[in-house]
Amino acid sequence: MRGASAAVSSEKKRSLREGRKRLEAWASICSLRENYSPQSNLSERSGGLSWCKLKEAITYINDNLDKNLKLTEIAAVVEISPYYFARLFKQSMGMPPHQYVSNRRIEQAKALLENTNLPIAEVASSVGFTSQSHFTNVFRKLTGITPKAYKHTPQKDNL
Repeated sequence: MRGASAAVSSEKKRSLREGRKRLEAWASICSLRENYSPQSNLSERSGGLSWCKLKEAITYINDNLDKNLKLTEIAAVVEISPYYFARLFKQSMGMPPHQYVSNRRIEQAKALLENTNLPIAEVASSVGFTSQSHFTNVFRKLTGITPKAYKHTPQKDNL
């Protein structure tokens, strides 16, 4: 059991490092675009969260995927009301916050299924799902196959 826990911890840290690197690169690009684009920044920002607040929210989500994330907590991080945050997040990301969280959890679960021999129930728990059945339903909805089938699929690149 200790080995499995260490594997989950190691994979989570690796996944978070990769996510942070991607987010930092994206934030740098966005910052350059914001500061040096000839277009009006006001019109771009009126359609969603500012880059800074979006980065804060995404960082908080990625750092807390294994917890029971609530809209009120994420909205509090960026200091706006939950309802308004949900609307602006959807405008910025093209999906509501709960869908983004589910997608990130499934991506992290896929990495764990590929790189560890953890039981599916433990993978589900480590990425923030309270039950294996809920995890399986969400996983199947987003990937088209069950976690067990994914774990045993040799070619995973196109899923």
